[in-house]
Amino acid sequence: MVATPNTNGNDKNGEIIGTLKITVLPKSDGLYVCQLSRSFNGFPTDDISCDGQTPEHALAIGFEQLASEYRQKVEESQNIPSMAVEKTAAGKVIEKHFHVTVHYECILEEESIFLAHQAPLMGNLLAEDSQVTVIAVDPALQVEKAVRWIKDEEDED
Repeated sequence: MVATPNTNGNDKNGEIIGTLKITVLPKSDGLYVCQLSRSFNGFPTDDISCDGQTPEHALAIGFEQLASEYRQKVEESQNIPSMAVEKTAAGKVIEKHFHVTVHYECILEEESIFLAHQAPLMGNLLAEDSQVTVIAVDPALQVEKAVRWIKDEEDED
C-alpha cells in the first residue's frame, strides 16, 4: 500500500503510511485461506482471515471484508446526522452527493444461480438483512457504480 494524504494529521507529515500483506495458501481440506495483514503508522491492526473454494474466491471474500470495514469507518468518521438538511440563506435545499453501498450475504440452497439471485430480492429480506453504508462524496468524484440487472421475461423480444 502506498502512502496516502490525510487531513486528520495521523502523523507529523499528515500522511497515513502503511502496508497490506496478502497471502493465499492451500489448506489440507482442499480449500484456500486468504490472510490480510495490515500495519498503519507502525501499528499492526487485526488480521482478516477468510476461507474460499479457490484462491480467487478466498481473495474476493477477504477484499469484501476489508472494504466493508473501511466503508463503515469512513461513514462513522463523517458523523453526518441522517436527517440533516442543509439550506442556503434563502431557504433553498443544498443537494448533497452520497455513495450508497448495500451489502447482503446469505447462503441459499436453490436450483440455479438465477433463483439464488432472485430469492433475496423477494419481499423484505434484502432490506431487513442488509448492511447499508452511506458516504458523503464530492460531486466531482468519479465513483464506479456497481449495478446488476436481470432482464425481465416480459422485456424479451
